[in-house]
Amino acid sequence: MSNFTYTGCTVHKYVDDTTLSELLRDKQSDTQMLTFLANLLDWSSGNDMRLNTSKTKEMILGPLAQSNIPSLTISSGAIERFNSFKLLGLGLYIDSSLSWSTHVKCITKKATSRLYFLKQLKRAGVSEKHLLRFYTTVML
Repeated sequence: MSNFTYTGCTVHKYVDDTTLSELLRDKQSDTQMLTFLANLLDWSSGNDMRLNTSKTKEMILGPLAQSNIPSLTISSGAIERFNSFKLLGLGLYIDSSLSWSTHVKCITKKATSRLYFLKQLKRAGVSEKHLLRFYTTVML
């Protein structure tokens, strides 16, 4: 993962994901995100890459999430605004209210499911060696 600032916008890059972030201090602040997004699209096009707009998400964090900031729109259509999503590079679930509840709920669900399968394998008589292998390949 690398972070750098590009023309006033913080860019967080992962293997195949990029996150643009902008700090807005209040409702009256003018957002530059459309400009940042246009620059990213130009850069992508110039480097023979294409932005997958169906996987592009917008999320406003904190108190401004309740405000009427217009959604981002590009030539291929509007970008869908979400209240929560998984930030892939960090494996972190974030939501617009910046609470941990979404992350904890998703991690708990994942752990419960995997422990259920581990319990079923043990009941089926799978050896400890194979249970350990399942744990280390699937659980971690």
